[in-house]
Amino acid sequence: SGSLGPISMPQLAFPYSPQDLTPAWLTDALRSSKIIHNSSVTSIDIERVGAGTGWAGECVRVTLDYDNREDGAPAIMIAKFSTADPIGRAAMSDLYQQEVDFYTEYSNGIGIATPRAYFGAADQNSGYHALLLEDLSDMRHGDDMTGGSSDDALLAVLQLAQMHARWWNLHELSGPADFEDSSQRQRDFRERWGPCVENVGPLLSDSFMSIGELLCDRLSDVVNDLSKRPQTLIHGDYRYDNMFFNSSGDIAGLTAIDWQCFKRSCSAYDVSYFVAASLQADQRRELELRLLNEYHNKLLDLGVSGYDFDRFYRDYQLSFVYFAELWVLSGAYLDMTDPRGVAYLSASMERFDSILADHDIENLISQPIT
Repeated sequence: SGSLGPISMPQLAFPYSPQDLTPAWLTDALRSSKIIHNSSVTSIDIERVGAGTGWAGECVRVTLDYDNREDGAPAIMIAKFSTADPIGRAAMSDLYQQEVDFYTEYSNGIGIATPRAYFGAADQNSGYHALLLEDLSDMRHGDDMTGGSSDDALLAVLQLAQMHARWWNLHELSGPADFEDSSQRQRDFRERWGPCVENVGPLLSDSFMSIGELLCDRLSDVVNDLSKRPQTLIHGDYRYDNMFFNSSGDIAGLTAIDWQCFKRSCSAYDVSYFVAASLQADQRRELELRLLNEYHNKLLDLGVSGYDFDRFYRDYQLSFVYFAELWVLSGAYLDMTDPRGVAYLSASMERFDSILADHDIENLISQPIT
């Protein structure tokens, strides 16, 4: 069963920024979550991490000293906070809450390795949140820009299949549904298409412009079609930047981070998103069919039935629309003075352009969707 009980995260007032972290508060937080019982944090050292990687908030690595460190007391942890910018914080508030919900309700035994959570809390009125998570710096951090090996890609899709199969069509799966309001998503897309073109126009290819114009009218049709597929729990932002690998290369060798976008959806969403975000065009063309077959075979091995490869393949192609949707929402707000952000979106557009051409996505979504 994929049903999980919540992890105990007691109510405790929490700091709003890294500057507010203190040894006394960390002692209280770790004791309230029963990570420590008698130890006290005596001093901390804070180092900024994650700058320029698309994380709309503040992320720091905290090194802790204790008076008498007991077993299980973390020497290093990651602390995540909301952005200090009030507009960004209001826009991200639901996602902050969602990631806290994920770590407090779902992360234990989800079917894919996740960082251990030491504390999580959010205040939706103010948009502030705080998460204390296991530090994974002894593992190899994936990178969308440089990509990964064929073994990395295979491990990534097999791990996805394991999570998707565990939650396949489970009626007790609560949490946010992806498809609750296709008409709202249609309106949001239409509203942000103009600002996206205005802001990042030079980065947009001709084929992306055509797709964007089409989706101003057709997005809700695609969303409604995919809502009829079997639903499972998806990561929603599954790409190398959000993965850590261990050196053994076995099925447990990947830990996924950044669970703000987890939701119920069609499984093909995560697969197409990973391929679009993390594989360069040449590597994708070489590996794509193998990855899709391995993923689908793994689903079948784990007991999924009634979802044949042809259906999955078409859903995979249609799901590229979600990457376009996210691209438009991001492009409308991208800070064009941030060189890494611009380089990232530019490389991403080049890869996505090759997908639009190879899969003839424009033709696919121009037709009546059945």
